[in-house]
Amino acid sequence: MRDIQGHWAQACIEYLVEQEVFAGYPDGTFQPEKAITRAEFAVIASRAFELSAKRPSKQFADVPDDYWAKEVIDQVYRAAWLSGYTNGTFGPGQLMPRVQVLVALASGLDLVPIHPAAEVVKASLTDAATIPQYAISGVAAAVEHRLVVNVPHQNRLRPLDPATRAEAAAFLYQALIMRRGLPQLFAADMIATFEPDRPAELRGVWMTNVDSEVLFSRQNLVEGIDRLVDCGFNTLYPTVWNGGFTLFPSAIAESVLGEKQRLHPGLTRSSREAAQDNRDMLAECLEIAHAKNLRVIPWFEYGFFARRGNSLRSRQPLWFTHQRDGTQTDKHSMEWLNPFRPEVQEFYLALIADLMARYPVDGFQVDDHFGLPVEFGYDAYTTQLYRSETGQSPPRDSGEEHWMRWRADKLTDFVAQVSQTVKQYRPQATFSVSPNPPGFSYRNFLQDWPRWLTTASVDEIIIQTYRWNLSSFVNELQKSSVQSLKTQVPISIGVLAGLRNRPMPLPILKQQGQAVRANGYAGMAFFFYETLWQPADESASLRRDTLKALLKA
Repeated sequence: MRDIQGHWAQACIEYLVEQEVFAGYPDGTFQPEKAITRAEFAVIASRAFELSAKRPSKQFADVPDDYWAKEVIDQVYRAAWLSGYTNGTFGPGQLMPRVQVLVALASGLDLVPIHPAAEVVKASLTDAATIPQYAISGVAAAVEHRLVVNVPHQNRLRPLDPATRAEAAAFLYQALIMRRGLPQLFAADMIATFEPDRPAELRGVWMTNVDSEVLFSRQNLVEGIDRLVDCGFNTLYPTVWNGGFTLFPSAIAESVLGEKQRLHPGLTRSSREAAQDNRDMLAECLEIAHAKNLRVIPWFEYGFFARRGNSLRSRQPLWFTHQRDGTQTDKHSMEWLNPFRPEVQEFYLALIADLMARYPVDGFQVDDHFGLPVEFGYDAYTTQLYRSETGQSPPRDSGEEHWMRWRADKLTDFVAQVSQTVKQYRPQATFSVSPNPPGFSYRNFLQDWPRWLTTASVDEIIIQTYRWNLSSFVNELQKSSVQSLKTQVPISIGVLAGLRNRPMPLPILKQQGQAVRANGYAGMAFFFYETLWQPADESASLRRDTLKALLKA
């Protein structure tokens, strides 16, 4: 089309015309600066996205049965992309303001702000004061998901100006990036962004459902989060995948596992589980923590392993892998799902997409169990895949270099898909990885996580440096293999607060925290919540006061 040559939205328009989302005019033009109407937007939205009904039809006074866009207007209304006015009209011929296009995209795609909406628009848009009140939440969500393309001024929305065809195309294309993984066509200085203030130091804690009660009631969460805030914590890592079950209600989990969620661990449902059935622990955690300005980054604690005898084994026996001699469990009596099998990968990606789409989380975390013990991978599927790609059979030695590298690279490729899924639904979310030190991770769990930094969008590394004495702890902090990675990504240190009935001595806990700072790391996270408060030779109040002094220093 002759009138888009050299236009700032040319590549985007050409793609959408090729996909028959937009159409040109008979004279060979596109007319990029022509304002779009609400009816025209309804048509392009129906072409660009699959619209699922969320509410019943409504008859609008100004949309008669013979109106040319009657059917698509009904589609977008039922899918909650657009609504009518209080006087019963739709306004199909009205020019559509830019703000309405963004609100429609946010509503139709179920986008909600991650951070306080007013804070987002004020920080990212110079004319935020002119955004109608009804639209602030939708615009904030659009900014956080990088839908807002502003030309010529990156931070000026012009919310009430009619959207041109080029502008509507740009907004829609950005939304399609989320859904289809399309390449970015616009320069960074054309897209409005929100950069939340991040604390100078990570002060995190893992919250698990093993040997801990904090997740098992709303009251426990309220009291626990209040205690953490008082001590200076700023980030929570609650487990959402443990023992082969989700800790948030998931239709995907129910279809595969037979249970929508299970908070209490174990092979059978605990008698205490009945009290959890009507709870959404993660939603509660987010609500309470965000009100206190804490980040919440859900944690897939169990990664690819599950307790022996879990229900998934009986439902999907082919999803599991084993050692060369057929042994199905590791030294801890845990069974391992096969991270190389497509069905397993699809299940995990679906769970993660479900989580990221439905909850206003601040990120997503995998840890040292998002890998595979080096002894595993001798199942029929993986063996055949290795033969077909290398022409060789897996060697008897599970630590043979080529065999290890092949499996590690497969895992690296899958982590990139996980990261992409996280960013697809929440572009500003933190993709966090909490592995063991690099050499140990690779040799034992095939996690070549330094390579993940170049193949996936990793925003945060927390190295699990669990040591009971100060000298070995500091030795790990000062290894060159870790120091050299600090320039690539913020690296924090995981500190062991203790285990059940074995608290970390308070002087060592304090010294380890001080050593993290002294060695220039981005922060620290403690494993785990319950043991933070478990006194050794000191009073509970002294332990709390020492943690507070350490974290608020």
